[in-house]
Amino acid sequence: MQIYFLKKWYLAISFFLIFLLIGCASSSVPNLKSVTMTPERIARQKIQTRFFEVEQPDRLIRAVMNVIQDQHYTIRESNIQAGMVFADQTNELNAPFRLFGMPVTGYNQGNMPGFGLSFGPSLDFGNGSDIPYVQRHLGSISVVIYPVMDKKGYEMHVSVELRSFLNTGMLNRVWLVKDPALYQKFFEAVSKALYLEEHPV
Repeated sequence: MQIYFLKKWYLAISFFLIFLLIGCASSSVPNLKSVTMTPERIARQKIQTRFFEVEQPDRLIRAVMNVIQDQHYTIRESNIQAGMVFADQTNELNAPFRLFGMPVTGYNQGNMPGFGLSFGPSLDFGNGSDIPYVQRHLGSISVVIYPVMDKKGYEMHVSVELRSFLNTGMLNRVWLVKDPALYQKFFEAVSKALYLEEHPV
C-alpha cells in the first residue's frame, strides 16, 4: 500500500512539472502582432537600409566608424566579423543632438515621419530626491551590415534612437528617429568616406 501511494505521489509530481514546463514555454511565445511587418515598418526599413557595392566588409565598417566619430559619437562596440557598430552620445537636457548639422529630436514625434520641434524632458517635477525626474539624454546609433547573396556587396541598416534616463538610473522613454533626410545624409557620408579611401587627396 505504501509503495502504491508513493508511485501515485511521484506520478502527480511528474504531471505538475510537465504542466509547469508547458506553461512556461507557451508564455514565452512572442505576440505575432509585435513582429508583423506593417506598411509603416516596411517603409521605415527601406529608409534605414542602403546597398553598398563593396567586397570587403572591413572597409565598410571602417567608413562607418569614421563617419560616426566625425559626428562626435563615441564607439561603444564594434565587431568587423559580425558587421556591427554601436555608438552613443550623452547630451545636456534641452540641448538637441546633432548629426550632420541637423538637430536630432524625438520628443512628441509620435508616428510622424519627421522630428518633433523640441527634445525636452517628458517628466520633470524638480530636483527633489524623492521625485523622479529626467536627468540625462542619450543618442544612440546602431549599424549592421550583411552580405546580399545575389549581389556583390553588403546592405547596411542604420537605426538612430534617443533615450531619456531618470535620476534613479532607470530608462524613461525611447524614441526612434524617423527622418529620411538624416539617414540619407548618413549613407552619403559613408559613400564619401569609401570614395576618399580609394582616392586619397
